[in-house]
Amino acid sequence: TLLSKYSGQEDIIVGTPSAGRNHSDTEGLSWMFVNPLALRSSVKQDQPFAGLLGHVRKQVLDAFSHQDYPFEWLTEELNVPRDMSRHPIFDTMISLQNASDGIPEIGNLRLSLHETNFNIAKFDLTMQARETAEGIALDLDYCTKLFKRSTADRMLAHYVRLLESAAAQPVAKISEYDLLSEREALNQLQQFNPERTAYPKEQTIVQIFEEQARKNPDRTALQFEGETLSYQQLNERANRLARHILSVGGGGKTAAVLCERSMDMIVSIMAVLK
Repeated sequence: TLLSKYSGQEDIIVGTPSAGRNHSDTEGLSWMFVNPLALRSSVKQDQPFAGLLGHVRKQVLDAFSHQDYPFEWLTEELNVPRDMSRHPIFDTMISLQNASDGIPEIGNLRLSLHETNFNIAKFDLTMQARETAEGIALDLDYCTKLFKRSTADRMLAHYVRLLESAAAQPVAKISEYDLLSEREALNQLQQFNPERTAYPKEQTIVQIFEEQARKNPDRTALQFEGETLSYQQLNERANRLARHILSVGGGGKTAAVLCERSMDMIVSIMAVLK
């Protein structure tokens, strides 16, 4: 739900590790059997959180029932284009660490756990949940080339807020959950909208632009990949295209603009408005 709200996407794939020790013969071996599983979920904003929870539960159980299928085989089967700079199927991992208690005794040897962190992010985001006597503790590893520390802190705060909201109102629609606290929402309104800007409400955008073109015809209005257009040049090109649009049946009709990011895209938009 958090990733869906951040990205605006409904198709979310999250990875999770499986221990890979499904046979009794592997229990006593010191070896890495971990196999990553890809959990794919459809997050609909109009569905209740409890419904999504049931869907995710089924996806997790289905994934763990096939955890012996090697992840490398899955990647080959899906024929995913490989990019060495990122993971082939998912960029976010979540794991539950619940096997830290009960360290076995080996003869006279004494074993203890030591946390190792080499400050290398294997994924864009990795959420680790650890079971403790007080509850569940969350750790978030993040790629510092993508996220700042303040962003990671805010993600955790939003995640906790989301969990609290879902626990309080599990049947509410996902769209009704708000990640921002009241203070955050107020700060964003004040930060990005410090004060109102006065502008002539009786004029259209086209009229305001043409007035600017008359006052500053030679000032640069548009710049793209080394090419520039002055206000007068942009206005003249937009006028020519606007006359052409009218000649082929414009005027009050919807006009679709289909172009790459370019000078022509802005000229076309201005021409349609004119």
